[in-house]
Amino acid sequence: WHHNPGHLPVTEVSVDPCLTRVLRPHQRTGLVFLYECVVGMRLEGHFGAILADEMGLGKTLQCIALVWMLLKQGPYGSRAVLNRVLVVTPSSLVANWRKEFQRWLGRERLTTFVVDQKSKPKEFAKMPHVRVMLISYEMFVRYHGDVRDIQFDLLICDEGHRLKNTNIRAATVGNLLWSL
Repeated sequence: WHHNPGHLPVTEVSVDPCLTRVLRPHQRTGLVFLYECVVGMRLEGHFGAILADEMGLGKTLQCIALVWMLLKQGPYGSRAVLNRVLVVTPSSLVANWRKEFQRWLGRERLTTFVVDQKSKPKEFAKMPHVRVMLISYEMFVRYHGDVRDIQFDLLICDEGHRLKNTNIRAATVGNLLWSL
């Protein structure tokens, strides 16, 4: 696996207790699924997953738990797998993602950066201590060149079905996202 060039032994990873205590059984199962898919343990050479649970079942929390876990540790020698994460979401959900990160992890554990009219991706690029960037699909279209210049280790697309939209701008976003 490309994250294990030193061929380190596989080590156990654990979910932070602040998250473990609130995860429901189906979310724990979903988190294991996401983890195994993202680190390539489900299907050799494939690193990704689609989480398509119904609304209200806690997909955002599962993604936050995955992000936090992989920012802190990984399966090979316990080294962290992620450095930077990009979350692309409908504009109506950007504030919710920020709120959920703060709710479950607190500002002292993880700071998020929201791209909006005032805050641009180039600013995020200069802030190595900020590990998660939240951006709407519309802002992604506007700043796609700047976003592509940033090295992200994980991409989360909320409402990912929007990537299949026949709208030319949405199709452009889809093509750009897959090339990150």
